[in-house]
Amino acid sequence: MRAVIVGAQGHYEYAFDALECGVDIVAVAPGTEGEDCSRCIDKFRELGHSPEPGLSPDIAIINTVFDKNCGIAMFFMNKGVSVFCEKPCAFNLKELKKLEETYTEAHKKSGVCYAGMFGLSYVGWAETVRQLISDGAIGEIRLAEAQKSYKLGKREPFYKSRETYPGTIAWTSIHGFDWLMGICGLNFDKVYSVQNSDCNKGNGTMEMTCSSTLVSKDGVIGIVTSDYFRPDSAPTHGDDRLRVVGTKGIIESRDGRVFITDGEGEREVEIRTPGKSLFAEFVSEIKGTGKCRRGADYSFLSG
Repeated sequence: MRAVIVGAQGHYEYAFDALECGVDIVAVAPGTEGEDCSRCIDKFRELGHSPEPGLSPDIAIINTVFDKNCGIAMFFMNKGVSVFCEKPCAFNLKELKKLEETYTEAHKKSGVCYAGMFGLSYVGWAETVRQLISDGAIGEIRLAEAQKSYKLGKREPFYKSRETYPGTIAWTSIHGFDWLMGICGLNFDKVYSVQNSDCNKGNGTMEMTCSSTLVSKDGVIGIVTSDYFRPDSAPTHGDDRLRVVGTKGIIESRDGRVFITDGEGEREVEIRTPGKSLFAEFVSEIKGTGKCRRGADYSFLSG
């Protein structure tokens, strides 16, 4: 199978195992004028890919400036090309509706597949928490809290305007939504969110702090927070945390480690080895040999 990469602003590294999946990257191109894809090109060359311009792709890997991703995705699907796309998959609800309609028609016509780049649910700690919950280790979930805290660093100009940046909830908090839905298996009916752009060091309208409260029909509460105030001196760029409260115990993940507190006390849980990568699952779905957990329906619901 052949794939092209459009843009280099997102998580193209999720496709670093492309050759292992039987996929060759045949071209890399900017998704918007002036976009620098040199690092992306160099990395895939290091991994053994040999671009051959002119070859028709089976897969388009899209991760350019936020407001361009959805339109490019629809272009490729209309051409019968499956899409592995950066999240959020659409810039607004109107665009999301059009994306869903495009996918539905293209899927019926040529069998194209779609997946969002929710790779943070495929790491060891996430798989460990998912399996513990699936095994009933903490009983019925009643509360789940997800945290995303990042260093601000130097952001590209497109982060500074709502015309090109969909918001910190859509770009960063979305990982927390994915954890609550995809790892914890929760479904929500109501969402309440607040966000603030104060103290953003001249980054226009970019929000620095966000909080969302999600509620299910059964009264389960989800809380997702995100911020860009992690100090530059912190040992890692991000501080990801998940706390899941159940009727029989509590699971907490921080610093890539997992802890459970139940009737036997608190203890650290051994991290499980992740299974297939997100990209590998996506390729399996295209081949008809498996199902991608972050496929079209899931990606459209969450992003």
